[in-house]
Amino acid sequence: MDAISNAPESIRNAIHTIQFGSTDSGYRSGVTDSAIARLAHACPNLQTATFLSATSLTDASVISLIKHCPYIHTIQITGHDKDTGLIKETCFTDLLAHPLQARNLVKLYLADQKLSVKTVVLYSETMSDLEIVEGSTVGNSLAAAEYAGSDGKTMTTWQGGRIKGRLVDRGVRGLRSLVSGKTWMLA
Repeated sequence: MDAISNAPESIRNAIHTIQFGSTDSGYRSGVTDSAIARLAHACPNLQTATFLSATSLTDASVISLIKHCPYIHTIQITGHDKDTGLIKETCFTDLLAHPLQARNLVKLYLADQKLSVKTVVLYSETMSDLEIVEGSTVGNSLAAAEYAGSDGKTMTTWQGGRIKGRLVDRGVRGLRSLVSGKTWMLA
């Protein structure tokens, strides 16, 4: 990530999308809040930032991206089914205090984090145009699917203080929509 932060300005300004980590392999991105802060300062035109299995990131990363990347519209930070991330509620408190910083943010995807549903609903009501996805995932192993049982773990999409959609992650058994009842098998 420091290679990106230290790249020539013309290259940094051309970066609109970035992704680190992998949920398929469980490989943790090893990225830190300070690395995200350097990246946000270096790449002000960032629009989509995805950090998968980033269990060491905190609210500070969300705040850095929103504060220093005015065009950001999608932030996705996930923990891992075996290890939750460290995002709690500070980012929501900061965003409520400075809503103009998040004026272009349309989707905030925070899976496997330490969030309370009450806080997510409150922020969702206040920023009614923002889609917030929160919940827990299941690994793709047979053991994870057995652990999850037939119910699985739920990812909920909130918008305007209401549930917009729910997906049940059933590991190798696939994803099931609680709205349509449709099931997708993962390749």
